[in-house]
Amino acid sequence: MESVGRLQRVHGGAVPVLTEPDPPRTDGASDYSDLGRRLWGRLPRSGTLLIGTGRPALGLADAISADPPTAAGLTIVTNSLDVAIVLSKIPTIGVYNIGGTVSPQSHGQEGDWALSELDRLRVDVAVVCPAGVDAERGLTDPTPGGAAVNRAETLVGGRVIAMVDAASVGAAAFVQFATIDEIDELAIAGDVAAKLLQHFIDRGIELTVAPADQAEGRPDR
Repeated sequence: MESVGRLQRVHGGAVPVLTEPDPPRTDGASDYSDLGRRLWGRLPRSGTLLIGTGRPALGLADAISADPPTAAGLTIVTNSLDVAIVLSKIPTIGVYNIGGTVSPQSHGQEGDWALSELDRLRVDVAVVCPAGVDAERGLTDPTPGGAAVNRAETLVGGRVIAMVDAASVGAAAFVQFATIDEIDELAIAGDVAAKLLQHFIDRGIELTVAPADQAEGRPDR
């Protein structure tokens, strides 16, 4: 793993090599704008909302920015610097940034500071963005630090929604932070086989799917 640049040997073990964030993909499966609009269309315009870190989270933030609440009453907390910057321009929304060590990959805030702040919160809805989600293996993240924050965000939500790319469905990353039974809804950008989706339906998970056709602006088949 060290020879191919995936791990770096250190005293006591190995750590993932930090790399620059991947450039935005242009395929429909990773276009979160349509999914963000669908999800925002069903979320309350008042109360408390937590938004995690990642491209799906930024898609939701963009949807909120494009159609902001007309009156005050919604408070949004996030550990994402990118999400906070987008939402800070909306005068009707109260925005709180968690704080903590900033990940160079995700621009998300992690570490003890972030976990301590999250432990004090209770929100109506929490939106997390796992790297992998599987009916049996649960929700996963590539790093222990990211998984710890995602775990804390899952626990503070009265309702928990996971936003993912279609490629993340049925996949598993390094560290599990929640079982599938700890979320209420799975929101997916892109096309997923019906057989795979059925595993989540059988577990009582509500599904929201934004097909790649619609995300790319093509008519439904």
